[in-house]
Amino acid sequence: MRSSDMRIFLSVLILISSLQSFVRADDIRDFEIEGMSIGDSLLDYLKKDEIRKNYIGTSSKKFVSSYNIINSETYDGFQFHYKSLDKNFKLYAISGIIEYSNSDIQKCHKKINKIYSEIKNMFPNAESEEEILYDHPSDQKGDSKVFESNFVLDDGSEIKLQCTKWSKEMQSEHNWFSHLRIAVTTKEFLDWLDEVYYN
Repeated sequence: MRSSDMRIFLSVLILISSLQSFVRADDIRDFEIEGMSIGDSLLDYLKKDEIRKNYIGTSSKKFVSSYNIINSETYDGFQFHYKSLDKNFKLYAISGIIEYSNSDIQKCHKKINKIYSEIKNMFPNAESEEEILYDHPSDQKGDSKVFESNFVLDDGSEIKLQCTKWSKEMQSEHNWFSHLRIAVTTKEFLDWLDEVYYN
């Protein structure tokens, strides 16, 4: 039975220093980013006008997202995905984001590697891949890179650790920033993402 005291609190600082005290888990809902979990209502953390003010639409209207700044000593921002018609804003994907300059992107890689080792101890039964490097699909020139490690749980949900290094052109054109992203995602959201963006 699911219990709040079984949840795993995720922050970069805690992961690096003291994960030994946490229990092992196999349910993506037991994994928290700053106290927020898959299946929670975003209304528990933000007011409706704050969510809608930072709304990000998509070409497919099943899922939409918002990018919000919530008081945090660890993250610079959070991205949330929920169904467009859901008045409760139930979370299907949560990302914690830390900004990096391109000159410091190797620090992002090192932090990802440390976090990967800690999560592997927490989810020993999950399939995992480490240090995958690929071109970001949004950059048609192939100059923006993603360094990724991930974990796939039995139900198809995932934990992704990414360092994204945007090219100077993409940063200038879209006002995007290079960053570290820690994301928890449901299988339903991932299936939609594959259908809309990668097929």
